[in-house]
Amino acid sequence: MSLSISRKNILKILSDAGVPLSLPEITVALDSSGKKQSELILSHLNALIKSGTIIRNRRNRFALSDRMDMVTGRVSGHRDGFGFVERSGEGPDLYLTPREMQRVLHGDKVLARVKQIDSRGRHEGTLVALIEQGPRHLVGRFVQDRGMGYVVPDDSRYSVDVAVHPDDQAGALDGQIVVVEITSHPFEKRRLAGRVVECIGDHLAPGMETEIAIRKHEIPWEWPDDVLDAIAHVDLGDATVIPQQGRRDLSDVPLVTIDGADAKDFDDAVAARSTEDGGWTLWVAIADVSHYVMPGDSLDSEAVKRGNSVYFPGRVIPMLPEALSNGICSLKPNVARYALVCEMQVARDGAVTDYSFYPGLIRSRARLTYEAAQEFLAGGEPLTPDREVDESLNCLAKVFRSLRNQRFAAGSLDLDIPEPVFHFGSDRRIESVGVRRRLDAHRLIEECMLAANVCAAQFIDGGVGMYRIHDQPDADRINDLRRVYQGFGIRVSNRDELGPADLMAAVAAAREQRPDVVETLQMLVLRAMRQAVYSTKPSVHFALGFEHYTHFTSPIRRYPDLVVHRLIKKRLGNSSIKLPDADSLEHVAEHCSVTERRAEEATRDVYGWLKAEFMQDHIGESFDGRVTAITQFGVFVTLDDLFIDGLIHISELGKDYFRFDPVRLELTGERSGRVIRLGNAMRIQVAGVDLDEGHVNFVPADNTSSKRRSAKWDKT
Repeated sequence: MSLSISRKNILKILSDAGVPLSLPEITVALDSSGKKQSELILSHLNALIKSGTIIRNRRNRFALSDRMDMVTGRVSGHRDGFGFVERSGEGPDLYLTPREMQRVLHGDKVLARVKQIDSRGRHEGTLVALIEQGPRHLVGRFVQDRGMGYVVPDDSRYSVDVAVHPDDQAGALDGQIVVVEITSHPFEKRRLAGRVVECIGDHLAPGMETEIAIRKHEIPWEWPDDVLDAIAHVDLGDATVIPQQGRRDLSDVPLVTIDGADAKDFDDAVAARSTEDGGWTLWVAIADVSHYVMPGDSLDSEAVKRGNSVYFPGRVIPMLPEALSNGICSLKPNVARYALVCEMQVARDGAVTDYSFYPGLIRSRARLTYEAAQEFLAGGEPLTPDREVDESLNCLAKVFRSLRNQRFAAGSLDLDIPEPVFHFGSDRRIESVGVRRRLDAHRLIEECMLAANVCAAQFIDGGVGMYRIHDQPDADRINDLRRVYQGFGIRVSNRDELGPADLMAAVAAAREQRPDVVETLQMLVLRAMRQAVYSTKPSVHFALGFEHYTHFTSPIRRYPDLVVHRLIKKRLGNSSIKLPDADSLEHVAEHCSVTERRAEEATRDVYGWLKAEFMQDHIGESFDGRVTAITQFGVFVTLDDLFIDGLIHISELGKDYFRFDPVRLELTGERSGRVIRLGNAMRIQVAGVDLDEGHVNFVPADNTSSKRRSAKWDKT
C-alpha cells in the first residue's frame, strides 16, 4: 500500500529507515514517480529542513535532526558576546562562544550540534545551519569612522556592529539613531552589513526612547494605504448610529463609563438595578467593534497584525484607526453607540444565576473618572443631575462587593502591589514619581468585567473558541517560594495541587505578620506564576480561580476580544459572521500572545530608559530603599519614594566575599558573617546609569568611592 505524499509520511519513512536517505530513495518508499510528485516531495523536504526537523548532509541525504544529535532553536545573545541556542524541545540550551556568535545574530533560528561539555558543565555548541534569519531590521546609533559607517545596535544582545557602505548611509549623520536593514548575514558571508532605511533623529531628542522601542520590537505604527482608504470612504459620523432590527434599545438603562482621566477609547459602560428577590441586574455594554470591522477586510488584517494597542508615555499605537478607536466605536457620553451587551442576574451572595448576550443600542449617560466615582461612592455629592445614574452607581457598589466576596470564597488570587505613576513635563521626561492608589472604583469595574468575561467564556464553550488560560505554576518554583516564605516565618500549603486560595492565604499571613516586606513577598508570588496566554482550547485560569475564562470587554484595544465578539454573534444566530478554521484561529491565539508580550517588553524598555534618565540627574545623591531581589552577582534595591530599582553589584557590598544562597535568597559575608536578606532596609547612593539598557547602579551610601556614569549613549 503506497503512502500519500505528506510531511508526516516522509518523517515516518526517515524514522523507520534508521539511516539518511536520498531523494530517490524517499520517492521509492512513497511509491511515487513523475516530475510533479518529485517536486512535491522536495518542497516538503525543504519545509522540514527550514523548520529544523530534518537536515541535508554533504552527500545530499536527508536525516532526522534529533537522530544526528542536532539541536534546533533560537539564538539568545548576551551583551558580553556569548550566547545560547534555546532548544525548541527538551534538554539543556547550548552555549555558544563569542567566536560562534560572530556567525549569527540574536533571534536567528539555527541548527547546531553539541561540541563538548565545557569546564563549567555547559553543553557547548557549534553551528551547523542557519534555518531562519531573525529580525531583518535593527535600530541603533550611526557612527562614522574614516568614511565607513557603522550602526551600533541599541539592543546589546547584538554584540556585532553593522557595517554600512557610504552608498547605503542615506544621509545619516554621526550620532543619529537609524534603522538599518540587514543585507549581508555573517553566517553566509562572514560579514554583517546593511543599509540605512530610516533616520529617526538625534539620540537625546524628546520621545526618542519610544521611537526606538517601536522599531526595535517591530511594532506596526504606520497605517497602510488600504486601511486609510477604507476609513476615508465610510461615513463614521454619530448620525450613522441608528436603531436596527435585532438590536435592543437600552436608552432607558443608566449606563456610564468609568475610566482614567486621560482615557479616550471607552470600551465599556456599566449599570445596575435592584431586583425584587434582593439581587441585581447588571449590564456590561461593550463597544460593538465587530459591526465595523469585518473578518478579512483591510481593517481586520491590520488589527490582527498589531494584535493589541500599545500604550507608551504620552503616545498610543492603537490597534484600530482613531476614527474607530476614539470615534464611532468609543462609548462617548450622550451619543448613540452600538454595543454588544452582557446582561447578568446577580444574587445577593454574588453568584451569577443567569445571563444573556445581545446586540444593543446604548447612550452613555456620563463619562466618569475613577476619582470622581470614588468620591461619590464615599458619600460625596451627586455626579450628575440624573438621579438614575446615582441609584445605579450605588447598586454597582453593592454588586461589586458581592461579586468580589464570591470570587474570593471560590478561590482567587489578589495581589495589591503599589504601582508607580510617572508625571511628565512638556519635554516628555519624568518630573516626579507618585503612587497609583487602587480605589474601590477601579475594583468595581474590574469585578464587572471579570463577571462578563466568565459569562462570555461559558457562552462560547463547546467548540473551538478564544480563551484566556493561565496554567498552574511550576512545582519547582512553588517549592522555592515555600522555602523563602518559611524563612520569614510564613507557611505556604504543602498540598500537591496548590490552588490560588492557598497562595492567597500565605499573602494574607504576610500582610498581617510581615508588613515590612509584604510587597516583596507578593512580588515573589507574581514571579512564580506562569505567563497567561490565548488558546482556542478552554482551560483553567489559575490566578483568578476560574474554570474557563476569556477576554470580551476590550475589543477596541485587543484583537482576541474582537474574535470573541464574533463567536458570540455566531452563537446568537448571525449567519453572516465568517470565522476562520481551527488551525487559523490557533495561529491568531499564538500570535496575539506574542504581540501582548511584545507590547510589555517595548513599554518596559521605554520606562527603563526614562527611569535611568531621571536618575541621571541624581547621581551622587542618597536615598532610602529596600532589598527586593538577590542574585549571585548582587542585590536589587527599590527606592522607597521613587519605586525605581537599581543594582548594587556584589563587589560594592564591602570588603568581604559574599556567598549566595539560592534557596533562602540570601548573601552571607564569609569573614564578617553579615547576611543580606529580602526586605532589608538600605540607604544607597546613585552611582551611575546605563540609558540604552535602562539600568541604574547603586552603591551603599557609606561607600562613596563610586560616583560614575556608565552610559553608552550618555549625555556629553
